[in-house]
Amino acid sequence: MADGYTVLIGVATVIVAIGAIISPVLVIRANTNATKDLKEQEWEREDKKASLLLDAQSKQTDALLLAATNQRDATTAAAERIAQTAQTIAGVQNDKLDVIHGLVNSNLTASMQGELNALRALLIALEGPPEKSEEMLQQIIETKARIADLSQMIKDRQANGA
Repeated sequence: MADGYTVLIGVATVIVAIGAIISPVLVIRANTNATKDLKEQEWEREDKKASLLLDAQSKQTDALLLAATNQRDATTAAAERIAQTAQTIAGVQNDKLDVIHGLVNSNLTASMQGELNALRALLIALEGPPEKSEEMLQQIIETKARIADLSQMIKDRQANGA
């Protein structure tokens, strides 16, 4: 029985030795699996956080883009209204300027006609006396030249509708 007992003790020792050798490997394997599971869970949580953050940033970017687009559209519409108003005002001003231009031109033409009539009367008066001084002859020449200039200017203005 000592022999059987020794074999049993030897087998038990081998089993204990195998258990002692395998046990740390199994513990390390279990720890590795547990660590791997914990890391995978942590990565999953970080992925979810990143996804939520990315979604929030995407929504914020979309909102900012929409606000910028709305602001651009409002600015464009305001600029178009301002341009249309400016064009309307310019048209009214041009119409008024045309009226003023016509009045000024007609007044200037009338003034030139009045000067022409006065110069013709002066020429008649200057040519009246039979004896004329050198000064009177010079004034007659100048008056005739001015009458010719004014007559041509009035004809040109009337031809141009002024």
